[in-house]
Amino acid sequence: MARSWRECGPVAPEDYRSRRMASQETHPLIVKVITAYNQHILSCRRYCYMSMPVRDTLTIHFHADQTVTIEGVTLAAVDATPLLESMAKRTPPPLLKFVPDEGAGYETVGRLIYQAVRVGFPDESFGLIGKKPTPVLRKANDADLPFLMELRHQCMDTPMLAAGKTPSDELHRQRILYQFEWAEIVELAGEPVGLLKVVRSPPVWDLIQIQVAPREQGKGLGSLLLHALMAQAMAYGASIKLSVFKVNPALHLYERLGFVVIGETDDAYDMLFTAPA
Repeated sequence: MARSWRECGPVAPEDYRSRRMASQETHPLIVKVITAYNQHILSCRRYCYMSMPVRDTLTIHFHADQTVTIEGVTLAAVDATPLLESMAKRTPPPLLKFVPDEGAGYETVGRLIYQAVRVGFPDESFGLIGKKPTPVLRKANDADLPFLMELRHQCMDTPMLAAGKTPSDELHRQRILYQFEWAEIVELAGEPVGLLKVVRSPPVWDLIQIQVAPREQGKGLGSLLLHALMAQAMAYGASIKLSVFKVNPALHLYERLGFVVIGETDDAYDMLFTAPA
């Protein structure tokens, strides 16, 4: 069965599960926002004196221009982090729904995931909905080998040639089958579009391979997968290591997301992501 990114990985330790919301107490910020929303509605309906009930689910629309719209009311054009930090100071709402615009892209969605977990939201307490298809991960099997071979040629032939290595089916097959039990196929709308292979063994997870089909590159999907992985690792107190060819354009994405070089060979960098304290 296909799984969303939040359902992937090992069983969470009890101390992490204990972070789930234990109370239905409404967060004061929610009361403030809903009150403002009610006042807005009443101001539009001068002769309506019915007050709207305080909700226990807060929906935040996050747009590409950084405009935050809460329950239909645009409050400010701000970065989402301060808002999330304010909400995380006490018990998070039962459900915090992020609704990113299609124009916001997958990278914006991933950044929201990472920010929410970083400031203290357990991943069970928020959801993501939107117009873009949601990537799902499923365990790879032998039937995926032809797709994985084609994907690896598409993604790795150019970097290998630039690094002075000769790509071949045999070399690619060896890399595909290496730690194959950890391989997961990335699907969009039921179609395979990528590969994520991560050995989730604490305290350092090993990101062996992450590949996105050329037709889906440049849309932020790789960034979304990495942000989600970083959020998972942070929740479990783990770091993430990887190795990347020095000539691979993905190097710039890793650097931008906070991976740092901890070693190198003639043609590759060893990199590590450690969650901020």
